[in-house]
Amino acid sequence: MVFIVCFPLVAAITLGLTLAIVLLLFNQKFCERFSPTKSAALTTILGFIVIGFTLALVVNLLIKGSGSIFAPRFWTIFSEFLHNKVVEKIPN
Repeated sequence: MVFIVCFPLVAAITLGLTLAIVLLLFNQKFCERFSPTKSAALTTILGFIVIGFTLALVVNLLIKGSGSIFAPRFWTIFSEFLHNKVVEKIPN
């Protein structure tokens, strides 16, 4: 049951765990050089940069992938498909 609920979220959970482990290591290294407050701020900023970069890549992929949906050729093929499957089956 848990597998069924968590399976769609596996990629997000894996990314979150990886990000948490990496940022923990960076925070420990920053604590050696800076005060804990500055190290926490740097780690937080670094986390936001990584998350922002990941979101930018995903949005870029979604926008590039949606270009084929809005292309005129897609709508021509789609309307021909509807005409062939729907309009021709309507009785006169």
